[in-house]
Amino acid sequence: ATREDDFFKQKHMVHSNCTIRARVPLWMFALLIIFFIYSMRLVVMILLWNEDSPDYVTSKTNANSFAISTTSVSTPLVDSNSTSSTDATTSMAHHKQHEKFDSATSNSTRRKVVLLGPHDRYNFGDLIFEKVAIKLLSDRAGYDVNDIVSAGLVSVDMSRYGGNPRVLSLKEVQEMSFAAPLPFDIVYLGGEALACNYECGVRAMQTQGLKDQAMANKLHSCAYLLPKRLLVPDHFKGPSNIAVVNSMGGGLLRPCKEAVHTADYYATRDGLHGTLAPDSAVVVNLLFGDHVRNLRNFPSIQHIYANTTNGNYIAVQHKQKAIDVDLVARRLDAAAASFPNCSIVFFAAGTAPNHDSLEVYEQISNRLRTRSFILREENMWYVIAVISHARLVVCTSLHVRIMAFIFQKPRITWCPTNGKHDIFIRTWEGDPQSVPCVPELSADSERLFLDGVNQTLQASANWTFVDGVVQAYLESFDTWSGMLRNDTRI
Repeated sequence: ATREDDFFKQKHMVHSNCTIRARVPLWMFALLIIFFIYSMRLVVMILLWNEDSPDYVTSKTNANSFAISTTSVSTPLVDSNSTSSTDATTSMAHHKQHEKFDSATSNSTRRKVVLLGPHDRYNFGDLIFEKVAIKLLSDRAGYDVNDIVSAGLVSVDMSRYGGNPRVLSLKEVQEMSFAAPLPFDIVYLGGEALACNYECGVRAMQTQGLKDQAMANKLHSCAYLLPKRLLVPDHFKGPSNIAVVNSMGGGLLRPCKEAVHTADYYATRDGLHGTLAPDSAVVVNLLFGDHVRNLRNFPSIQHIYANTTNGNYIAVQHKQKAIDVDLVARRLDAAAASFPNCSIVFFAAGTAPNHDSLEVYEQISNRLRTRSFILREENMWYVIAVISHARLVVCTSLHVRIMAFIFQKPRITWCPTNGKHDIFIRTWEGDPQSVPCVPELSADSERLFLDGVNQTLQASANWTFVDGVVQAYLESFDTWSGMLRNDTRI
C-alpha cells in the first residue's frame, strides 16, 4: 500500500507540474492581449487628438485647398534659409555682452520708475514697449523688477494678452509716489501717445466698465503723458524726478505738451521733433528671439505649421477700418500663387476698439480660393511668433512691419505714402531691396502689390541693417537709463 501511495503521489506531482507548465503560456498570452488592447486605444486617442484643431485656430478648406499634413511638430522651427538664421545669430552676438548689468561698476537705483503707456488694452505693439523697457531696465540698467511700476489709465490684469498681470491706474501710482521717500521717475511709452488726449485713451478701453474706471481715475488731460510734477507731493523739497519720452512717433497734441516740454529726455522715432532714435520694438529679436522661435511655446502655431506644407504660409494682418474684403481676398489669392502649396494665416495685432477684427478675417477667408487659417489667440507672443515663422508678411500695422523687418521676413505693407510706415522704412530699414508702402485702393494698386510681392520674395536677408538699428536704440536707452540711475539725485 505504501508503494502504491508513493507511486500515486509521484504521478500526481508529475501531472501537477505538467499542468503548471501548460498554464504559463496561457497566462502570458492573456497579458499580451490586454496590453495590445490598451495600446491600440492609446494610439486611437492620439490620432483623434492630432486631427482636432485647437479652439483658438480655425481653418477653411475649399475645392482648391491643399492637403493637410498630419505630421506633428515637436521641435522648434528652423528658418528655411538656414544661412540667414545663422547670420542673424552671429550679427547680433556682440550685443549680448551688453545685456547684463555690471553691479560692481554701476550706480544703485534710488527711486522707483513708472512705465506709463497704453499697455492697459490689447494692442501687441504697446505691450511690446513695456516688455522691452522692463527687460532692459532689469538686465542692462540694474533695476530690481520690484522697483518698476507699470501704469495705465486703469488697474487691469493683462496677462491673458501676454502683458503685465499688474498694471496700475495713474491715480493709484500717484498715491504710491506721494507716500514714497522719493517721488517716482516716469518713462512715457507708446507709439503715438503724443497725440492721444484723455478721451482718446478712454475710447480705446475694451469694455464699458474699463471706460468708466478710466474716467473716474482722470488726473490730466493727456492720456499717457502725465507731467512729472504730478508725481511729486507739495511738501517735497528734494531733487526733482526724471521724465523720459521713449522713441514715440506722430504729432504732439496740446494737452500732452507740458509732459514733453518738462521731460529730461525726449526721443522720437520719426525725427519730426526731439532726438532721433528708433522704435523700441526693434530689439525684440535680440531680447526674446529664442522664445518666439521655439514652436513648442505656441501650440496653435505648431498646429498650423503641422497642417501646412512645411509651414509654408503668408501671415496676414489688416486693420478693420476701411477694408474692402473682396479686394483683399483677390490680392491674397494672387500673392499665394507666387509660390506653391501656400496657405494664409490671419492674425490680430490688436483687438482694442478701431484695431483688427476676427469677424472681418472670416469674411475674407470665405472669399479666398487659397486654404486659410485664423489665429484666434489674442496674445502678443503669438503675434510675434506667427510673424517670425512666416514665408511672407502682409500687413497694415507698423509694428507688424517692424517685426517682419527685425526677423528679416519678406514683407509688404498697405500704407499711405509719407505716413508713419513710410517714414520708418526710409529712416530705419535702409535696405534698397525693401518694398516701400503699397497703396491699397489706387487704380494701379493690384499691379503695385504683386510687383512688391515678387520683389520682396526675391530679396535676400540683410542682417547688417537690423544690427545697426538695434545698436541705435540701445544707445538711446543707455542715455536715458543712465540719467535715471544718477545717484546725485538722492
